[in-house]
Amino acid sequence: MAEGHLASGRVLEQNDFALAGTLRDNYLLCGQWVNDWPFGRIIPAD
Repeated sequence: MAEGHLASGRVLEQNDFALAGTLRDNYLLCGQWVNDWPFGRIIPAD
């Protein structure tokens, strides 16, 4: 998810996803390098 999309981040966090960090200048979008916020979810083993 692109850095700064706070509403989307809140939806992910409400569904047990966690921000894993920031990937700086991860991809080029409309001529500008964009940071990325990777989210992840760990499902506990039974």
